[in-house]
Amino acid sequence: HSGRFAVCEGGGVRAARPAMAPFRQRFLLGMFLTLQLAGAKFVPVRATWPEDNTSADTHRQQDFCDLPHAWNGGLHGRAVSVMFAVGVEDFFEFTAYNHATSMLTSGYLPEVLDSMAAISNFTWRNSFAAVTKPPELVYDDFIHWGINNYDLVVDWVSMHDDRIARNWNFLFGFMDTSVVLIVQPSFIDPQWHHVMFSFLRPFDTFVWIALFGVVVTTAYVYAQVENGHEDFSDNVMSHGALVHSLYLTVVLFTGAGGFQPETIGGKALTLAFSFLVLLTVSAYTANLATLLVVESKRSAPVQSLKQAAAEGVPVCNCYDSLVQQLNQVPGLQLVKTANMLETLEGVRTGICPVGTGRHFVWEAQRMTKAGNPTCSLTELPAGLEFMTSGFVSKEVSDKCTNRAMQFLNAASLQMHERHVFKKLRLKYYEKASDNSCPHGGLRADVHSDSLSLSLSSLSGIFILYAMAAISVMLCRRNKYARKNHSELGTSDVASDSDAGKDV
Repeated sequence: HSGRFAVCEGGGVRAARPAMAPFRQRFLLGMFLTLQLAGAKFVPVRATWPEDNTSADTHRQQDFCDLPHAWNGGLHGRAVSVMFAVGVEDFFEFTAYNHATSMLTSGYLPEVLDSMAAISNFTWRNSFAAVTKPPELVYDDFIHWGINNYDLVVDWVSMHDDRIARNWNFLFGFMDTSVVLIVQPSFIDPQWHHVMFSFLRPFDTFVWIALFGVVVTTAYVYAQVENGHEDFSDNVMSHGALVHSLYLTVVLFTGAGGFQPETIGGKALTLAFSFLVLLTVSAYTANLATLLVVESKRSAPVQSLKQAAAEGVPVCNCYDSLVQQLNQVPGLQLVKTANMLETLEGVRTGICPVGTGRHFVWEAQRMTKAGNPTCSLTELPAGLEFMTSGFVSKEVSDKCTNRAMQFLNAASLQMHERHVFKKLRLKYYEKASDNSCPHGGLRADVHSDSLSLSLSSLSGIFILYAMAAISVMLCRRNKYARKNHSELGTSDVASDSDAGKDV
């Protein structure tokens, strides 16, 4: 594989001149062309065989048995016969083919194939057909006809056991086509006490209990240490002294005041407590602004396929290739839809509370007005096995097709490592989007003013302050009432005494 040895016709091994340098040059040139293709506009090309009849065998497979085993050189400029499986595109442009002009105008899959050809040194633009699946033919039979007549079938084909049993050779899966559940969640407004006391959310209950214990303990220790000094000059550990110490501790915590220690122990305690206050307040304020906003919670009608089966909830599905996988969940009620638009419409209108989709395609659908007009749809994991899709060829062939596919797999891995697939995917996602849902539909919230704090978010703080102010006023009023009553009683006693004297 390194190019340092070559196999002789007689089966022996002879030394060969190292070919790493030329191969490296070709590799770098291929990667340069690949990156250029990923960012350039696709050059349209006319189909070599415009009208292929799937009821007849065309036998357009090439013979790759004379292809060298060495990696350098790739396919040596050989032509690979390709069948593009074209059909109705739902939101995402996989393969754009004009049947009237027989022109392949653009598409994600043709650009992927262009990049593979640049790395593996093969051609396909003069040896391809664009074929539409006949209505009477199931998808698997259609693809099986393609791999029996062409070197490569270009479509997003996923791997299944029954397909492997038919000797399908799956190339590197570069598309995440895992099943996702598409739902339209409802929103549940938070309860009033959650909003009112949202200022407590930066810390959990145990942290608040710990802070309360620290404050009380600090107040008691400080009163003991500083007894007889400036803050506690009466030198008596009374109930009033402990309350005063607790007051000083709290105002130090809030920054409204603080200790005035005179002893070494008091100064050390103040320093340690101040450091704790600094870190605690910093941690609190770091999360306060975001946690004060209590959003409405999303509630999906169904959380999983098992729940849908247990509750008899209908599930809309337009993909025939998903039926086998969905049937792994017993009792699931599948509703056949014509296309993905009909599936999404069924979810929005409530005909099907749940719809199925492919992750790769849904990422494009969720950003369009046609697929997600109110930006209210979101996805949930289906809980099924992870699935990828890619191109497919024939597993066993007397024309050594497998040998050629090894080079395409190697090219695919290189493209994956250099994020070529991702670059092309984002290019066509942007092309599919009409900016009606710029963030891809419903995510964490749908509130445009989520960064603004409302009065309800701060209501608990205002209510606590109002209660404190009213309590102070009531205490003050009660104190004055008792004082006036006492003065009035003293005045009455004095008046009676003066009256006695007069008598």
